Amino acid sequence: MNIATGLAHAATPSPQLVEQAIKQALQAADCDQAASVLLFLSRHFRHQTRPALLAAARTAGCMDIAGCTSHGVMTEHGWQVDQPAVAAMVFPTGTPHAPGVTLGFCNHFPYHWREADARDGLLDGDGEVWAHGRQVEEGCAETRLPGSVLGRSLSPGLLPLSPPLTLNDSLAYDLYRVAGQPALESLRDHLPPMHQDAPPFHQLFALTDPGEPAVPILSAGPGASLVVGDMLDPGSALRWAMRLPHGAERDMEIHLAATVDRLKADKTTPDYALLFSCIGRGPVFYGDTDRDHALACAAFPGLPLIGAYGTGQIVHQPQGNRLFNNATHLLLCSTQHV
Repeated sequence: MNIATGLAHAATPSPQLVEQAIKQALQAADCDQAASVLLFLSRHFRHQTRPALLAAARTAGCMDIAGCTSHGVMTEHGWQVDQPAVAAMVFPTGTPHAPGVTLGFCNHFPYHWREADARDGLLDGDGEVWAHGRQVEEGCAETRLPGSVLGRSLSPGLLPLSPPLTLNDSLAYDLYRVAGQPALESLRDHLPPMHQDAPPFHQLFALTDPGEPAVPILSAGPGASLVVGDMLDPGSALRWAMRLPHGAERDMEIHLAATVDRLKADKTTPDYALLFSCIGRGPVFYGDTDRDHALACAAFPGLPLIGAYGTGQIVHQPQGNRLFNNATHLLLCSTQHV
């Protein structure tokens, strides 16, 4: 199966831009018609979704088209976050009897998706979503792609600042004492010296259970307490962590290396990849480049890849499906069981 991608961008959004991206993908796949298409449009297309989907169906010769609008799009050939852009991945054949790769796209994360069947995908607030070539008005759509998931590589992009510490006292969203100290003092003690006087709360998090999203630290509270974004139980363990570009890049490198090693050990090779990233993790974060995208493409050179930048990443974990922020989630998929 020749899976392939196309990427097109221009000064204005138009159905012709969708046609251009899909024609690129069809040409690269050496086929005239697709069985299904994964289609990501930049947010510039929010008010042109219907004509864009009609153009996609007409060009691909199929109605099985799924995807969403997002803050930006990417393929293995590059990324685009500033201009109107279209990324398309075409699948020349279907999989009527295969389990498939289940993806979800939404503008809000449904609670029942947490414990439901395995889903990976992207959240983009106020975005548009579609499946089977039609917009889904409820704001949540899902699709099944050919093949199976060989591996998932999740990079939360956080630099741990401390060893595991015990949360001694907390109530609701307030942390009072950590490792025998007032919570704020414990945090200050583990910050780099230049940040101890004025902690950059927008970059600070508490890491809890492995595989669970990090808890953002929102502000200092009365009596050297901390206000956080989720409820943590007294007696639980946490680690202070910080978002920094060099820490995120190193985290991505480590997780990619581990994924490459697992695939080598299993003697498996992916046929295509999906990369879901955060708009707060992409070119704006790294300074006019996307180190995560570059590292993923370098780890799997020539592999067809499609992705998008959203506000949240849906990740299947052993304990269920979770919504991460500021993360990069790479899925490596194979059609060998098709």
